[in-house]
Amino acid sequence: MTYPHFIRAAAELEIRRALDYYAINVPHKLVDLEAAIDEVIGRITESPQHARERVADVRCAFVHGFPYQAWYVWHENQRVVEVIAFLHARQDRAPIVERHGPV
Repeated sequence: MTYPHFIRAAAELEIRRALDYYAINVPHKLVDLEAAIDEVIGRITESPQHARERVADVRCAFVHGFPYQAWYVWHENQRVVEVIAFLHARQDRAPIVERHGPV
């Protein structure tokens, strides 16, 4: 079963920035990154409890083949996935706490 999801505006912006970076600096990998983003969103909406909780109830799914992570919350009562951040693996994780609240 695929659960509904929504992507917070800040996470949408982070995805757009990653795509823009690849479009300018590594254009031959842009289509692959787009596919990998679609795949990770599909993976977390099909099996939201698969990834373990890392920061409070926030889970992390790795984007295959790229140094990015999709950070999300599985709202079990509402049966919806909320993507709160899309971060580079070396990026500070402070936005996760800022967007979700203190641990």
